[in-house]
Amino acid sequence: MRVPHSSSELRRLVTRVLSYVPPRYKFQIYRAMDVVRKSKVYERPHPDPLKKIRLIIGPANHAEQAWHWCRAAERENTSVSAISMARQRGELTFRADYRIDLKEYRSARWSISQKAWLKENFTHVLIDGIRPIMGPKFQDDCLLEVDELLSSGLNVGLIAHGSEIRVPSMHADIYPSSPFRNVPAEYRDLVAVMEKNTKVWNKYFNDTMVPTYVSTVDLLDFAPKATYLPTIVNPDEWTSQRDVNLNNRPVVLHIPTNPFLKGSNLIDPILKSLDHQGIISYLRLEGIAPSQMPHFINQADIVVEQCVLGLYSVMAIQAMTAQRIAIAHVPDWVRSRVPVPGLPIVDATASQLEERILHIINNAQEYESVARTGPAFVESLHTGAQSARALTPFLERTSS
Repeated sequence: MRVPHSSSELRRLVTRVLSYVPPRYKFQIYRAMDVVRKSKVYERPHPDPLKKIRLIIGPANHAEQAWHWCRAAERENTSVSAISMARQRGELTFRADYRIDLKEYRSARWSISQKAWLKENFTHVLIDGIRPIMGPKFQDDCLLEVDELLSSGLNVGLIAHGSEIRVPSMHADIYPSSPFRNVPAEYRDLVAVMEKNTKVWNKYFNDTMVPTYVSTVDLLDFAPKATYLPTIVNPDEWTSQRDVNLNNRPVVLHIPTNPFLKGSNLIDPILKSLDHQGIISYLRLEGIAPSQMPHFINQADIVVEQCVLGLYSVMAIQAMTAQRIAIAHVPDWVRSRVPVPGLPIVDATASQLEERILHIINNAQEYESVARTGPAFVESLHTGAQSARALTPFLERTSS
């Protein structure tokens, strides 16, 4: 066995070894590891103790949404003081009131202090992304955390963003375009794990008595009793000074957060072919820092979010805010659930993508007008007021 030569290699090795350890033993291992670490005082922000409602949302914070939901709740209700929490993993860094790196998140010492912090400072806890908000304390299982937090007198809810409750086999049955219908060989093991995990989480999400939220309307196919919690953008950060230009080889942008789930293996050859023909200029990126995203969306005329999942999410909203033409596969039954009419997103599956882009280019004036309706749509649904309304019944709950 090769000896690790760096701390990062050692951490990866430890993580791999721990993946084989039964959950009930992991916390004791983390606790033993803490013995050899230096004692540390964990500094955390605190909500305003004078506020009646003290809310925490975390730890997923996908696309900065926990942070945005906290700010929206505070803007719309002066009785609320809110803290967003993010488990920091990888290079992408989004705004959060409290950010914890993965090493500390895995610490038993941190986990114990986190439990005390939650109980002493908050009245309402929204577990974001169905990920443990207390680290390894409860076997890395946020479902066990729910019972603990409820027994401590806190109001608890759950937020799902997609892959937590979107059971692949169910998605394949409902959506003809599903990426789970013909899974490439390199993703089959991953999908098998997803199938197993999402069945457990989906059942709990649908059976639990605590409030449940989903961040995209397609997820109501998988959690029909959940409440839609619209994602949020700040229009000031996405307003573009450049108008869409479809008349001279428009720039088509695709930045998948997860290429498999966005259908990038289908999108790429189509857009590369159109680029090769000189019809479009294809800008394909991955792993872009959040602070750079407005720059790249500003460069684009058309933004392709996905063509297989049947939803629209934050990137499409950012594109609409910047008056870009957004393309995503959003079938009619999903569109019908959007609480504001007139979703200005061009629907396209992979088999329709080339035709749709050529139609957009050949009808430039019509689609430039569609792009100009984007900011008004976003203002009506995705700037915080609707999200705060969705949270109101939860925030009005008092512990029994």
